[in-house]
Amino acid sequence: MAQYGYRLFKTERMNGRGNTPVAFVDGKWGDFVEHLTRSYERQIGRKWHENPRDAFDSHGNAIPLDPNSRIVRLDWMQRSGMSVFFAVSSGKNDGFRDAMTAADGAADVSIEHLAPRRQYRGVYTLPPNQAEGIVALETISRTCLNTVLTRWSNEWSEQLAKADGKSGKESHHCRVRFNQITDRAQITSLLNEGDPQEIVLTEHVAQGNGLPDLVQYRLTAPVREKHTVMGTIKRWVTQKGISLQDGIQEARALVGPEVADVDFDECYVSVRHEGQLRHVSPDAYSELFTYDIRSEQRETRDFYREVNSKMAALGFARTMDLDLNGWPTDLPSL
Repeated sequence: MAQYGYRLFKTERMNGRGNTPVAFVDGKWGDFVEHLTRSYERQIGRKWHENPRDAFDSHGNAIPLDPNSRIVRLDWMQRSGMSVFFAVSSGKNDGFRDAMTAADGAADVSIEHLAPRRQYRGVYTLPPNQAEGIVALETISRTCLNTVLTRWSNEWSEQLAKADGKSGKESHHCRVRFNQITDRAQITSLLNEGDPQEIVLTEHVAQGNGLPDLVQYRLTAPVREKHTVMGTIKRWVTQKGISLQDGIQEARALVGPEVADVDFDECYVSVRHEGQLRHVSPDAYSELFTYDIRSEQRETRDFYREVNSKMAALGFARTMDLDLNGWPTDLPSL
């Protein structure tokens, strides 16, 4: 079952191809929110390869999509003050939607072999006179599009700057950089108050053709010695140099010798904390900082209300001079 939540990132605007952060409203580099809005507006409804490196040939020409291509598409975007709200779809090339919305009388087309395409919502909220703002990005299960969004935002910015240059309009290519916010208080609370529930070890098999790996074998074991399991989790989180394989070996030992010969490639411990179930892995801590984890996807208005409330609770309006007032309530629904 998919789980839904969101993550928070600090974001910076970099000066073109350099590595110097620039204020979001700058005399030389201009108004970044205006630039971001214009670069996104040009892309609404367009489908691109998920990785920009797969999108263009050596001459800079767009490479056509095929049915197995993994794609991203900017579905909508809306600006409000110094905040930009948006939604991005990701998944296999969505020809299956054409089949689902075909004209009456058209032949049925099987979509069983196609992976789902999912929509992820997000928002930039930026202070005009500083060089660091906040981005919130929706997560579905363990997937968050921060890397995809960073790459394509930078590509779209460059495309806009080139188009403006050809039309004689001054425009500056800007790059964005995301760094996930780590909430120290959340870690401390989870390690002190978390209640471990299950140890899960998984073995996958690859399908190919851009489809996600299949679970070949999954073992779910109840936690017997909670103190011992929480000690293992604390090592995973606080000690450097622990690899995924190290963690799998430790998880095997917690379960027992019966699983010593199974070739697992993933493991986590589910921990109940503050009414939510979090998956703690030896090599991935992002989920520890995923907020509002739930089994159903929030409607758009409720999603952004929750994000706004969390930003306010973390004090960003004060510490980063963010304007969290007046967020729109008429954004597109799911």
